[in-house]
Amino acid sequence: MNNALLFLGGLLVFVLSALFAVPNLVDWNSYRGVFEEEASKVLGREVRVGGSVNLKLLPVPYVRFEKVRIANASGQTGEPFVRADSFTMWLSGPALLRGVLEASDIELNKPVLTLAVDKSGGGNWSNIRLRSGELPFVPRDVTLRSVKLIEGAVSIYNAASERVVQVKNINGELSADSLTGPFRFKGSASWAGAAYDLAFATDAPSSDGSFGLKVSAHSDGSPNAYLLDGRVSDLDDKPSFKGAWTGTLKMPVGDMAASKPNGEPPLLDLKAEVTADALGAKFDDITLSLNNVAEPQMVTGSAVAAWTTPPRLDVKLESK
Repeated sequence: MNNALLFLGGLLVFVLSALFAVPNLVDWNSYRGVFEEEASKVLGREVRVGGSVNLKLLPVPYVRFEKVRIANASGQTGEPFVRADSFTMWLSGPALLRGVLEASDIELNKPVLTLAVDKSGGGNWSNIRLRSGELPFVPRDVTLRSVKLIEGAVSIYNAASERVVQVKNINGELSADSLTGPFRFKGSASWAGAAYDLAFATDAPSSDGSFGLKVSAHSDGSPNAYLLDGRVSDLDDKPSFKGAWTGTLKMPVGDMAASKPNGEPPLLDLKAEVTADALGAKFDDITLSLNNVAEPQMVTGSAVAAWTTPPRLDVKLESK
């Protein structure tokens, strides 16, 4: 009996040692072309891994790809559609034994998403589709639970290849119930020189592909806050948004600061109905209210924005 236990113990040590050693002994970089080919088929875009490929099974199984690039089909910006310094996916061991590739955690280090709009209102995202893998060893059942973004960025270019929006320092966690949503994100980002706590959530897409979207942004160190609440349609081709925009903004320090007893600058409440697409936006029923001052004020109106060259904003306001 003791000999049997010693044999089983020795066998277990041997198996665990092999699991630790085998991934290190195999040159996974030689499989880079296989990974690139399969990823390209799944996304419908050319995928390239310019760095190392690493695989570990213990203590927690994971695979890491370095210098990942997804091609930009339009080529109008000179930048790839997506690039990241590294893509790391921690895998569920029990799921692997069932033949299921279940990512318990994914980490993208310095991912950069480049969106380029064309003259019709579509863009370089239009032919991205998730397709089933064709190689026999690629699992069909893929589940994503959590995606951590580290020092990410998003750049949006207009049809003239001019960058009109850049969001930087994106850090946070994206989660989803399935590959089609609902999606949730909570983290931080910066744009226009200010840092914000950022969150968004979607609901499950309807039969026509549209889905609800809520986005909130709160400025660090100030009461400035914004909320978008509406519905997104035709995301795969020519996306559009329709909903409400509300916000609170701190007014600049000046003569108006004296209108509050404590000398603090008043807050401006913003409300508007928004209809937007990749070419511009229309703001109807704009209401700007100063309610926390000695003499409350209200301004109403409308505005139209176009992401042209140069960007254009036409505003019509009147006080009440």
